[in-house]
Amino acid sequence: MSTQNSEQIEKHLLFNKKHLPFKKNRILQIILFLFLIGWVFTAIRPVNWTYYLLENIPMGLVIIILSIFYKRLKLSNFSYLLIAYPIKELLSQYTKLYTFWLYIFIFSLIVSLSGTFEIIEMWVHKITHPNNPEKHLGLHRDPFNSQKDMSMAWLGTFLAIVIMIIVNSRKKRR
Repeated sequence: MSTQNSEQIEKHLLFNKKHLPFKKNRILQIILFLFLIGWVFTAIRPVNWTYYLLENIPMGLVIIILSIFYKRLKLSNFSYLLIAYPIKELLSQYTKLYTFWLYIFIFSLIVSLSGTFEIIEMWVHKITHPNNPEKHLGLHRDPFNSQKDMSMAWLGTFLAIVIMIIVNSRKKRR
């Protein structure tokens, strides 16, 4: 198979702009199947079912929302595969932000969502364990757990944006 043909197949499979119905989108079906397999394996004998459910409810809600709006959002399979890319695709479709400001907005949004998640986590702990501060949901006996989580979100978002810039620059060269 020639390089050009494989590039066209890759572009069609991951960056498809032609929105396929879910029943015909084999790549998206495979992505969903692999995700569900992983989710089932993580559900096998978790340390604490309550914490497992609390940590997985947000992801379940995201999957439900993406399923409901599948026809309307028209995201690429690449967006369903990655977490920061759908934000880029949606902002590119519905705003006039380009290049630098688009990436600054994406970075700011994801990092602020990370901080919001840490605050929600703290409030869930306060409600579920009002008299036991040592049993914090994500603390794991580390007083800097929240800061480390947010630092990893910062680093992960930064790396994802660098990858997006590289992928987009390669797409423009073709």
